Amino acid sequence: MAGLGGLSVTSDQTIGTVQIDAKLRERHESDIKLTEFPLEDGAIATDHRIIKPKVLKIEGIVSNAKNALEELTGHIGNSDVTAYEQLVQLQESGIPFSLVSDLVVYDNMQIKDITANKDVSSANSLIFSASLQSMLIVNTQTVKLPKDKIPVPNKDRGSSTDDQGTKTPQDAGKPTDPANKSYAARIFDAL
Repeated sequence: MAGLGGLSVTSDQTIGTVQIDAKLRERHESDIKLTEFPLEDGAIATDHRIIKPKVLKIEGIVSNAKNALEELTGHIGNSDVTAYEQLVQLQESGIPFSLVSDLVVYDNMQIKDITANKDVSSANSLIFSASLQSMLIVNTQTVKLPKDKIPVPNKDRGSSTDDQGTKTPQDAGKPTDPANKSYAARIFDAL
C-alpha cells in the first residue's frame, strides 16, 4: 500500500493519520464519462470513455468521552477539536495517502472537502463527513532517438518562404459575366 511517497494507512478507523472512533457510513463512487456522440457500429467503445477518479465519502465520529479515561492513564487521544484540526491539516498538506475502507484499499487519496456540524446532540463529539478523491497518477518517460531515426520535415509542405516580390490583385470579372455566376444564380436568371 504505497501512496505516492505519502502516508500509508492500515487501520480501517483512520483517515490519513487521523484516528476516528467510528465510521458511520461509507459511500463508494466509481464513475466513467461516456461519449455523448454516436459511435459507428463496430467501433471500440473503450476509446470513447474517460475513467474518473474514485470518490469515497465517509461519515464518522470522534468522541470526547474517551478523554476522561485517558486523562487518568496519562495518554490523551484525539478530541473532537484536535481531530477536526488534523483533518483540515491533512487536507491542506496535499500529501496523498492510502486508505483501507470496508470494500477497497484506495491509493493516492486526498481529502476534497470536510463538513462538521456541532449542535446540542453532538456537544461532546465531532460528527463529520469527508469526501476523499483519488488522484490519477501517470508515469511519463523520455526517450532519446538517434539522429538517423529523427524524421526530416518535408520542405514541400506549407507555403513557400521565398520572396516572390509584390503581387497585384487580379480582377475577378464583371458580376454579369455568366462564367462568374454560381450555378444557382444562373438557374434563377433563367426563370
